[in-house]
Formats: sequence, structure tokens, C-alpha cells
Amino acid sequence: MMLMEEKDESRPYICKCRDKGKNNGIKRIGLIVLIGAIVLILCLSAISIVNPNSKTSPSKYTYISRGPILIDGDAAFTPANGVTGGSGAPGDPYIINNWDIQASTAHAIEILNTSAYFVIRNCYLHDGGVNYNGISFYNVQNGIIEYNVIPNGSDAKLIFHLK
Repeated sequence: MMLMEEKDESRPYICKCRDKGKNNGIKRIGLIVLIGAIVLILCLSAISIVNPNSKTSPSKYTYISRGPILIDGDAAFTPANGVTGGSGAPGDPYIINNWDIQASTAHAIEILNTSAYFVIRNCYLHDGGVNYNGISFYNVQNGIIEYNVIPNGSDAKLIFHLK
């Protein structure tokens, strides 16, 4: 009787190649480079770069063009003077936001003699030159300035005269 060797299906066939492991290392490096490139592209696409010398408004917000804002006293916080919301109370400050104001003829936003609560937010204030500022306060209490763009190259500045 002849004995036949039975093939054992439970044991995998092992290939003994000469360049064992070399291709795996190259594949790993390629995969790491690919993942790194994808991460870099995603990071760069998420960054918004604003040129401080640019004369055009940044596109992060939708700005509405208007003339300079002058508020002298609490009663002057009105829609005609650029106020877009709020009542002036501590929990509900007046809001001045999303304006694109060229400061070539006056301070972009000038607020004088107020004690009401207010926030100047998300405004693009530019082209003040040497005579005018982006935001100017005189004798002001309870004001907050946040997330505004005042390009360096436009000479628009913040000026505070607080008492």
C-alpha cells in the first residue's frame, strides 16, 4: 500500500523570498509620505492668510461698506450710527459689527463720552493715513473690541483716551 501525503489546509504556504522585508519598508515609507502630504494639504487649506498691506477686505466675513461712525454720548447708539443690535445693558451690549469703513476722511469708528455697554466686532477698518484712526475712544467706559481687521499698511490705528 502506498502512503500519500495529505495536504494540510490549516497550514499556510510560506514563500521564502530573497528580498524578505525590503518591499514592506518601502511601502511603509510611501504610506507615511502620502499621509503626511494629505495632512499638510488639509492644514494649508484651513489657514486663511491675510496680507496686512492689502487694500481689499479679507473674505472671512461679509462686510458692508459704510461711512465713518461717530457716537457722542449714549443716546447716539442708533442704527443710523452703525449699531446693529443690543440695548446697551451689561448682558445685552450695543453691537457694531460687519462694517467695511474707509477712514480717509474721519476716524473709522469714533466713540466719545459713553458709559453704555457695547462691542465693536468683525469690522474692516482701513486707509486712515496719518490723520485718522481705525478706532478712537475718548472718555469711554464698558467697550469691547474684538475680531476687527485694521491692516498695518493702511495706517489705521487704535487710539484710546480713557478717563
